[in-house]
Amino acid sequence: MLQTAQRSSDNPSVFFKQPRGILQTAQRYSSDSTAVFFRQPSGILQTAQRYFSNSTAVFFRQHSGILQTAQRYSSDSTAVFFKQPSGIFQTAQWYSSDSSAVFFRQHSGIFQTARRYASDSTAVFFKQPSGILQTAQRYSSDSLAVFFRQHSGFLQTAQWYSSDSPVVFFRQPGGIRQTAQRYSSNSPAVFFRQYSGILQTEQRFFRQPSGIPDSQAVFFS
Repeated sequence: MLQTAQRSSDNPSVFFKQPRGILQTAQRYSSDSTAVFFRQPSGILQTAQRYFSNSTAVFFRQHSGILQTAQRYSSDSTAVFFKQPSGIFQTAQWYSSDSSAVFFRQHSGIFQTARRYASDSTAVFFKQPSGILQTAQRYSSDSLAVFFRQHSGFLQTAQWYSSDSPVVFFRQPGGIRQTAQRYSSNSPAVFFRQYSGILQTEQRFFRQPSGIPDSQAVFFS
């Protein structure tokens, strides 16, 4: 089913068509440029609101109805806190002692760490809730190659080929190749091959794979 993100005559208006056919809407109102409303597949309104009284505060209303909060405190501009639907505090913190370190507190309460090591600025390691190390590594021999170790133990690979730098391939846990392709003839086009084998397409500002031009639409199929 077609999933559509469309900026209409009202540029701040974006509409998403969910796979199940329910309209998801993200709307920035001219009366409040900081307000964004999302219509979840369940039909419940999800709201992201930046309050004028606290420009760094963003509140998300989850489809479960629980308030999710992302807050950058003026006392610590690098701190971002997320309130998960389960009500557990999720924290993403860039420490001044190590600007390349980012720590995420999962809703399960397990510490997930993404760290770029000084010894290898291109290496990023993620600690999954299961405790298995997930690694994203850009190898010096191939700076465009990125490998992700899924918590299931399957190797997920994202590869920008020198022959076609816009090409990105993802190896899903199922072993099926997921492809993201930015065509040189159409740099804003990105194509994703889902693990189910269905082609998912994201198109920005240029033609669709079908050749239908739409300078403002983004289509997922």
